[in-house]
Order: sequence, then structure tokens, then C-alpha cells
Amino acid sequence: MLTSLVARPTHRTPWHLEPPSFAVASQCLTRTAKSRVAAFDKTLPRGQVKESSLLCLPAELRSLVWMHTLGGMVFEVHCWVSYGVNSFATRILNRQKNFLSLLRTCRRIHAEARLIPFMFNAFRIKSEQGLHAFVDTFEAAKREAIAEIHLVTWRAVHMVERLSDIPQPVPDNLALAQLPGLRKLCVDVRIKSNCRDCKRGRCDRCDPELGLLEKHLMEYVEKGDERIELVLKRTCYASVAALQVL
Repeated sequence: MLTSLVARPTHRTPWHLEPPSFAVASQCLTRTAKSRVAAFDKTLPRGQVKESSLLCLPAELRSLVWMHTLGGMVFEVHCWVSYGVNSFATRILNRQKNFLSLLRTCRRIHAEARLIPFMFNAFRIKSEQGLHAFVDTFEAAKREAIAEIHLVTWRAVHMVERLSDIPQPVPDNLALAQLPGLRKLCVDVRIKSNCRDCKRGRCDRCDPELGLLEKHLMEYVEKGDERIELVLKRTCYASVAALQVL
């Protein structure tokens, strides 16, 4: 369930902390979402609709209300190894009790807006190998509605931090097939600013050619779904402790 989602206060400067743009999102409301909202106008008795000023709004305006109330945030996902090197557990950090209160007001609002938190928010995760475990916690409709994923790593091994002792290539971990609605994938590779070899992607904690890995990742994503926007970023940090902060 999504009841544990929370937006952690973040600075707006780094690209990987910026929430999805409302200007872009408002232009990207799908016909399916609009038709879903409009369909309920015909199924509810006219007298019941008049009881709520909010539900009296046109379907497109209601969609914007749901989007501004439940969207535009970055949710931080924590992963850890559980029951063996190939099993992972995940949870959303800093739970916010009333984030989804709007969805509990009535069945009609729940039916119209239940996928908005997945369509118009970003999920930020530090382990690519934990991505499968995270998306598997949601039912198919919610999983397919996820539109933006941010991957963060403090070393360049396989582009992301490995939580298990068994290394796996990027294609085995990305779970693109489980995310047909994904439209933006951001990968932030964190490196030590005081390590000359680390900057070049050639220290003992990095793969031999970070640039080559980035190229392979781009080719894999484009081959999997050309509609996905891939953003690659290298960020320098002064210490390992700073690198590990999600």
C-alpha cells in the first residue's frame, strides 16, 4: 500500500531532488485519466453530485485538483537485504500520516485519484537490485502507473550500489518490463571529489569504464522503451559518509 509515502524536505538545487514539474504534468494528463474522471459524472445520481462543490467541478478541473494535492513530490525508498543475498525489503522513509487522506473521503474520489500518487510523483531509491522488490509491493495498476524513478549510488559498480554479494548486470535489475508507464529514469553516480582515479571512474570501487557503462545503459533503456527519458548525472562528494546519504 502507499499509506507510508512521505515527501522528505529537500533542497531544490540538485536535479535528483526536484519533484516532477506541474507545468509538464498538467499537459501530460492522459486521456484515460480524464475519461476515468468523466465516467463517474454519469454513474452518480445528480442529487448526490450537487451535495459536493468539489465534485461539481468539471472532470478536467478535478483532475488538476487531485494532481496538485497528491503529486509533485519525491518519495525516498530505503532498501536492505532480507532473508538471503537475493531477497530485499523496502520501505518509504519518514512516514507522513495524512498524505492520502483525500482518497479516504469518499469512494468516488478514491476511484478517480488513486493512481495520481504514482503518476505524478518520483520515487528515489539507492539500490537498483532493490527496485524489483519495491515495485512488487504494489498491485498491477499502481505499478504500471509509476512514471518517474530516481536511482542513486555512491559507487559506480554496475551503475548502482550492490546490496548482495552476487553482481548482476544492469538489464537484470532495472525492471523496465514491470514499469510500462515509466517516462523518466534518473541515475546519479556519486564519486569522491578528492580521488583522482574515482573522478575518472577507475578506482577500486568503480568499474573500469564508467562512461562505457553509461553508454550501455542508455542503449538498453532506448531499446526497451524509446519513450523513457534517461538522465545521467555524476556528483562529487568530499567523503564516503556524504556519498552514502540518500
